[in-house]
Amino acid sequence: EGSCGLDGSGCAGEAVEFVPYTLNVSRWNSATQTQRLTGTMTSYAISGKRETWQMYLHGPLLREAEREAPDTMPPVYAFGTWVDKVYRFENFSKPASGAPLRAVQKVVGHA
Repeated sequence: EGSCGLDGSGCAGEAVEFVPYTLNVSRWNSATQTQRLTGTMTSYAISGKRETWQMYLHGPLLREAEREAPDTMPPVYAFGTWVDKVYRFENFSKPASGAPLRAVQKVVGHA
């Protein structure tokens, strides 16, 4: 920790997984004051650990300019409140139905 540059260079980081969760998408009807399920979408979540952000991770900030290729996810930056650290998540795996996203987590700054 502490040897990573802001761009993620200079350290190996830690392999992490973002777990998939299915979210319902609904449409609101103002006239009848009801909602109707119209579909679903996948979201992803990651849990902190005692030595990382625990439960308070703020962000994310996606760095579109740092995207390596058009079909890849750009690096994501987030801030851990209790630990006053800035994290960078990079090298995301390609999304697959029902599978977690794999990435590399790095500490790239302190607040």
